[in-house]
Amino acid sequence: MKWKMFVTFVLTATILGGCTSNVKKQTDSTTEIDTIRTDSFAFSNVDTINYQSIDIQCGGDDGRNYQDSICGKLIPVTLDGKMGYINANGQLVIPPQFDMAFNFAKNGLALVRLENYEWAYIDQTGNMAIEPQFADADGFLENGLALVSDKDNDKYGFIDKTGSYVIKPQFDYAWSTFGNGMACVRINGKWGYIDETGGYVINPRFDEAKPFAKNGLAKVQLNGKWEYIDKNGEIVVKPQLDVDNSSLKNGLSRVVIESKVGFVDKNGNLVISPQFDSATDFDENGRAHVVMNGKVGIVDQTGNWVVRPQFDNVSDFAENGLVGVVVNGKCGYVDTTGNIVINPQFDSAYDFDENGFAIVKVNGKYGLINSKGEYVALPQFDSIGEPERF
Repeated sequence: MKWKMFVTFVLTATILGGCTSNVKKQTDSTTEIDTIRTDSFAFSNVDTINYQSIDIQCGGDDGRNYQDSICGKLIPVTLDGKMGYINANGQLVIPPQFDMAFNFAKNGLALVRLENYEWAYIDQTGNMAIEPQFADADGFLENGLALVSDKDNDKYGFIDKTGSYVIKPQFDYAWSTFGNGMACVRINGKWGYIDETGGYVINPRFDEAKPFAKNGLAKVQLNGKWEYIDKNGEIVVKPQLDVDNSSLKNGLSRVVIESKVGFVDKNGNLVISPQFDSATDFDENGRAHVVMNGKVGIVDQTGNWVVRPQFDNVSDFAENGLVGVVVNGKCGYVDTTGNIVINPQFDSAYDFDENGFAIVKVNGKYGLINSKGEYVALPQFDSIGEPERF
């Protein structure tokens, strides 16, 4: 799981100065709406730190094990312009040596970029598992495949953990995800969908296309119009309202009426009346971030408040039930009732990951805290986590 910065996620977005609301403009052919970015957050300087640093004993002579536990997690960090990895104790276990370094996948391999702009994969000891040979690459997916671009023909295909092509490089571009078992690929200027063997499920015929969502629908563009298709490539939804250019998440999509944002179902029926200044898509847990009168809150799929709009920005719920918030330019955490658990005091901060760690920034350096606000790794790194690719 990637950390998500609840004001500015260092790994996936640019960190904001202070803790102002992170709002991104999105434009389609008919309207312009403001949408909150929940992959980002940033917070403010702290004068006094009341948290204590703690030591976690991971076992093993070198402080590492590779079981599915907090101690098995190796985390990318940056020191003096190079990236390496620390363990859950904050100890460097793979020295900084890469231009870019990304999270380890479940198969134990991590994507790295070298000085010559070649991409490779390393194991958890830092040794090369797949030698540098790709012009472009992405991390391994849950199905054990990784999207790469071949240096010789500049085409995209998918490899397995041995570096062998499972799907030969033949595509002009591809999405690095298999939604509903299908990947979205472009060839000869048209988009289609392939299965995990590389066979076409939906032949290339779309001008633009997005991956399939969990509801079994994908958004595609044909002849300048965005529509939704099912797994057979049949059009099932033709937007009748001013629906924005987002995917239909959990059966609901944003709609703009008289400059206010609401939500419609896949048949175009209004489910949540337009009342928000801006809104995100619903996430897989059925929650969306919304803005009202300059404050951010969270609603469920019926439009009821999960977190009332009272904060300058709000993150996603973490597995530990904590939510990152921005209050008067400071970053902290509240529980599901809105009560403050960790006082807002960080320059910037991230969502807690599945192991109960969150990245925080203090005085220009990054560290890790646990759910109690105790430091696992003191702020000492130039960055923690995956770098931004684009």
